[in-house]
Amino acid sequence: MVLISNDDGISSSALQILIEETQPFADVWVVAPDGERSAQSMSLTVNTYIKLKKHGEQKYSVSGTPVDCVILAISKILPRKPDLVLSGINWGANMGQDTLFSGTVGIASAAALKGIPACGFSCEITHPKSESDRWVRDTYNFSACRKVIKKFWASRLFEDIPNGNLLNVNIPSMDADQLKGLKVSKLGHSGYDHNMHESSDPRGRSLYWYSGKRLANPDEEPQYDHTALMGGYASLTLLTPSLFQQKSHDQFTRLVSAKGLED
Repeated sequence: MVLISNDDGISSSALQILIEETQPFADVWVVAPDGERSAQSMSLTVNTYIKLKKHGEQKYSVSGTPVDCVILAISKILPRKPDLVLSGINWGANMGQDTLFSGTVGIASAAALKGIPACGFSCEITHPKSESDRWVRDTYNFSACRKVIKKFWASRLFEDIPNGNLLNVNIPSMDADQLKGLKVSKLGHSGYDHNMHESSDPRGRSLYWYSGKRLANPDEEPQYDHTALMGGYASLTLLTPSLFQQKSHDQFTRLVSAKGLED
């Protein structure tokens, strides 16, 4: 049994592609937000109720966040714990800093924390004619995405994802025969110049709208996700939702001891 969700909403045509490519291999249940919920990360709805709507057999929308969808599906909708959770296909890449804000990655992280194998899929226009092309959904080509998802199922890679981890897959927007292959990649350094656009309402009160722009990426070595994607490859990156790193902890312990703070 596979649970599929996304952060772009139940009506996303990219969600439907993931459903179509998964149905030949598994019993699919879909629980997704009732509208756009991008950049929700792992946020939860805690101060109001959540509404659930059925859209046919084994397909539901939720008024809350992407992670609400996972929790509600597992606790109240599915007949048992899913064997796998898939999220996407996201409109736009989730690399570098994107993974901290992404609802697509948040879904997979929530599943990983419950010990369920999980994978997020995202599609990126690698060489847009203009920055605005990334926001025009008609410009996306999901042919390569379909090819990668088929390979994902043929390989059964999800069966060997280490417990508590998740797989983050970024795929170029292109024809399937243009895709050069798949590369295991490290999390790169891509990010945004976070800013707010200021305007005002008819009464002169200030209004603010997020206006972050993607930063130009520094020169990166071939092992990074951004480099792989820009080179025409799909990038496969193993992530963990745990914020604890043993190596950094050991170094920090020695630092604190050297500073005499534990005396």
